[in-house]
Amino acid sequence: MYEVPQKPEHEYAGISGIINKLDRSTCTTFSNMLKEDAFHRATNPAKQFAIAAVVIDPTDESKFLAVKRPTSAKSLPDVWGLPAITVNYSEELEIAIIRLAREKLNTQVEFLGCLGLDSMNRGEYKLTLMDVVVRLIGKEPSVWKATTGQTKYVQQQWTNDLLILKEAALKGSVCSRILLLSHGIAYQH
Repeated sequence: MYEVPQKPEHEYAGISGIINKLDRSTCTTFSNMLKEDAFHRATNPAKQFAIAAVVIDPTDESKFLAVKRPTSAKSLPDVWGLPAITVNYSEELEIAIIRLAREKLNTQVEFLGCLGLDSMNRGEYKLTLMDVVVRLIGKEPSVWKATTGQTKYVQQQWTNDLLILKEAALKGSVCSRILLLSHGIAYQH
């Protein structure tokens, strides 16, 4: 991974302008990868696809929803990141987004577009993850009322401080890296 020149912290305006960074081709690439991999799953089960949501605050478009992983999480314990979910094989992107909002945040969102895509070897599997941008259309998110059977987040906050994601990015969070790099923020030492 390359390092983007660091800007002074005061130059960051949260996620303002994120809509202008959306890339339709990223959505197409991810969907095609999912379809292709569905055919090869039996021969290569060591792949995982996931999405993470950049949830835009409905009252301030410079803010996004950050969630904190539990200290007991198998990967990336006790760090702030974006809500994410593994995409089931043959699951359409829009359905996965609806499921993420319902299971992880106990709310509803509107899909606005795709921000970026990256992959990382996690040892026992290769993770391919895409950040999607969504707008809250349901009730206030609540990680505490989430019904997920997977990683259940322990805290949440609306923030315009992208640097809240830096620790997770340094520890290998693909979704945090995508969002930080999309805003020209270096996460490496």
